[in-house]
Amino acid sequence: MNRIMIAGTHSGCGKTTVTCGILQALVNRKIKTSAFKCGPDYIDPIFHRKIIGINSGNLDGYFCNKDTLNYLLSKCDSDCAVIEGVMGYYDGAGKLYSSFKTAEDTDTPVIIVIDSKGMSNSIGAVMQGFLTYEQPNKIVGFIFNRLPESLVGMAKELCKKYNTEYFGRMPFDENVSIESRHLGLIINQKTVDYRQKMQLLSELAEQFIDIDKILIYSQKTETLKFEMPNLRKIVNNNVKIAVAEDEAFCFLYRENIEVLENLGCEIVKFSPLKDKSLPKEISGIIFPGGYPELYSKELSENHNLKKEIKNKIL
Repeated sequence: MNRIMIAGTHSGCGKTTVTCGILQALVNRKIKTSAFKCGPDYIDPIFHRKIIGINSGNLDGYFCNKDTLNYLLSKCDSDCAVIEGVMGYYDGAGKLYSSFKTAEDTDTPVIIVIDSKGMSNSIGAVMQGFLTYEQPNKIVGFIFNRLPESLVGMAKELCKKYNTEYFGRMPFDENVSIESRHLGLIINQKTVDYRQKMQLLSELAEQFIDIDKILIYSQKTETLKFEMPNLRKIVNNNVKIAVAEDEAFCFLYRENIEVLENLGCEIVKFSPLKDKSLPKEISGIIFPGGYPELYSKELSENHNLKKEIKNKIL
């Protein structure tokens, strides 16, 4: 599978903005695209699915070993998978659970996003640090976020100096800034606004980022190698699992639900915000995380559903 990782120097460097611009640009080119997020992040995959309209999932090295990560990545039915890193490239709950380790385990080329605001020659020190901190490190080049046009020549020369690739820059534009998101609020109230932002971002990506070069590097990958997980059907009888899913409960690894289905469970979704009753004949209930605190009034006033849940648990 063709794949590329967009990682960053730190949280807030602009890697999500850059990733979304690239994803939307690929979709606009009619390339069958999928997205993954490293680490424990529920919001970005939902955002990719709801706003950009692509298949998205998680690669969480804390919960999954190398074989499982490659298995999940291989299941993706697309021509190009874009993996967004988490935090800084070498950060995580220990180095074993970093984007660096995920890139190593999945043999994925990596582009590092550097927030260049307020820097000039110091950009080179950041580049050299990331290129030499750990070797090998899968880094193939850089994208320079908020880099002024006057420094483009310098950035290209630095890439030549360190024998790495210049993939472009993302200029600052207040019209496409992606603030910290509360997914439940965005999906209902800001979907149109965010879709417009994604189109503007894709136009910037096409103009200032070398999408063709990214696609070339995404093809410089080997076939994923892994041992298939042993998912034997352990459910002999009809087992129906109710899964809460709405604006209040939206933090769920899709892959976990797929495992339950592969084991033979029937998954039935319901909304604690809107439904007055639980699905019939269920054997269990899953309440994922999310933003229940933002909908405490609606949830607390759904008296019949609360009573049914209590009776099922007891």
